[in-house]
Amino acid sequence: MAPQGVNLLHLLVKPGDIPAISWYKNLMTTDIFNIRYGRQERPLPLPGQAVRLGVREQPQVITPELFEARLTAFLRQNPLDLSRPALVVADKTRLCGYPQYLPLLVRVLEDYGMTVESLTVLIAYGTHPRQSDEECRRAYGELYDRLNFVHHDCREDIFVELGTTTLGVPIRLRRDIVEASAVITMGAISHHYFAGYGGGRKLVFPGCGER
Repeated sequence: MAPQGVNLLHLLVKPGDIPAISWYKNLMTTDIFNIRYGRQERPLPLPGQAVRLGVREQPQVITPELFEARLTAFLRQNPLDLSRPALVVADKTRLCGYPQYLPLLVRVLEDYGMTVESLTVLIAYGTHPRQSDEECRRAYGELYDRLNFVHHDCREDIFVELGTTTLGVPIRLRRDIVEASAVITMGAISHHYFAGYGGGRKLVFPGCGER
């Protein structure tokens, strides 16, 4: 039997939630502009005057209260088998407020019968390198040391074949995803060069697929 699947991107974000992008333009008279570089800033020299284009900061749309209310309403109407759930999250390249929202998600799932011991949290690296424990604590918060986090490795012998594409390419996914009672994806809405948008099904494949 295939596991039940829940894409929090589609579940929690409704039409009209995200306001239109608002741009601004101003003239920069400074000769140095600081750009973000990892967790630091680096100075970027400018050749005389420069025009800066930017995106205005948007208000938080999915507040913790709205997140919890919509998730609770969904589970009330659509019960999930939470006996052996798998939660798939993104790595540090596509973060989305995990320290704030993961505790809310776990608490709601516990209210609907899940035990923390039964939950597997898969980090969908795809072909990205594995993060250090320190990077994971920054990315996922204090729950990283409490939950069973599994680091996906696309080179391991952990895959089962589900069939082939119309071109005959085998489709192989992690066994623990295929055998989970429910699969929940949680990620940021972002453009992706090949998969269209990130944050939903892309976390499962190619995020947890074979190399």
